[in-house]
Parts: sequence; structure tokens; C-alpha cells
Amino acid sequence: TEHQALMLIQKLTDLGIKVNIKKSMQAAAQEVTYVGHILDLKENTIKHIPEKLTASQRMTRHQMKAHTFQPRNIAALAGNLMDAMKSNIKLKGLPQQMMKEAAKGVRLNAQCLSLPQAHQKCWAKSQVKTKNLKDLLDRTMQALQQATPVVFRPSETGRHFRLRTDASNTGWGAQLCLQQVEVDTCAGLWEE
Repeated sequence: TEHQALMLIQKLTDLGIKVNIKKSMQAAAQEVTYVGHILDLKENTIKHIPEKLTASQRMTRHQMKAHTFQPRNIAALAGNLMDAMKSNIKLKGLPQQMMKEAAKGVRLNAQCLSLPQAHQKCWAKSQVKTKNLKDLLDRTMQALQQATPVVFRPSETGRHFRLRTDASNTGWGAQLCLQQVEVDTCAGLWEE
């Protein structure tokens, strides 16, 4: 309650801790912005920040309009969508498919240029968009336009999940643990 918040502020002040009243909340927040997403504690959903959704749509639209693509731009879009997927369930699986398309483009460029796949030119050389990539971009735009928040269920049993992620220049991985016990893992190579 507001009274309890004021009492806490007074107690902290009495203890010599400075409290910035302008940054303090007098009541419990129903929505919290955290790591680029909105946690709606009343509806138990994770929603997108409107500006971030608009940026994802703009990036996708730009790729849809072009007749050619650069693998690095498709990979950048996939990274953007991986982040957006945390608050839009309809994007599930699309970023991974997009990275596979980028990797195919890199492999093709590497063969064409006789260079190793890690070479910058393999990521930058433009090529004609495949039908598969066009369809993938269409599905991505539909998912972005019909953004569906992710519903979460607060743990009633006190069980805690932890998601560990890691990435390098050659691959990525994620591990989901429930109270320190591995539940699921996934990993992949960027060039696949």
C-alpha cells in the first residue's frame, strides 16, 4: 500500500540511505519493463515494446521489398526476431529458419568467391532471394502483425527455472534448468 511504501522510504532515510523519490513508486507496479519487454503482472504476459515491434516490422518489410539479400542482413534480422520472440509466441521457430537461410547464402558465396565461410565478403555479397526466403519473410511479417503476448504462469510450487545462453562466432546454445537440473538444451552452428 501507499502507506507501507512511505514507511519504507522513511526507514531507509533514517538508516542513511538516499532514496530518489522521483524514481520511486508509491504503489506496486502492474507492468514492468525488463530487458526490452513489458512484463504485465496483472495479465501474466510478456508483451512487446511498441517501438521494438515497429523496428522489427520495418526491418522485415525492408528485406521483403528487396530483390536481393545479403546474408549478414538476414542474420541481423534473425537476431532481432530472437529477441522479439520472447514476447511474441507466433515468431517461434522463424528466427532459426532465417539463420539457416543466411547460412545457405554464406555457403553459396564462399563457393562462388573461393573463400572460407567466415570471410566478411561471404556475409556481404548480395544474391537473389530464394522462394523459401520470400515465404519465410512473409510468415515473419504476418507473425509480427498478429503479435501474441507470451503467457507465463508464476510458480506456485516455488520451483525456479533458469535459462542459460551462450553464443560465439561459430555457434549458439541454450540450456533450460529447473532447480539446477537440466530440462532441455538446444544448440546450432551459424553456418548450418
